[in-house]
Amino acid sequence: MFRVGELIKRKNVSGVKSYCIVVDVEGKDSVTIYSNSLKSVLTYPMQVLSDLYEPIDSVNKRVQEEIVYEFT
Repeated sequence: MFRVGELIKRKNVSGVKSYCIVVDVEGKDSVTIYSNSLKSVLTYPMQVLSDLYEPIDSVNKRVQEEIVYEFT
């Protein structure tokens, strides 16, 4: 699901913006990320990370779809 070097964003739950970079993907079990806000390297199980974070590309795509919807 996530690729090494990909910029990901925490899903907006509490209004806090958190950006991370995927550092390493260890099989299908766990992902190591660098958290820009915490300035630390963290390892999460893949399922937890996919529930908490989304790739920046999907965020931009969803925002663009909402903008198009507003104009129609």
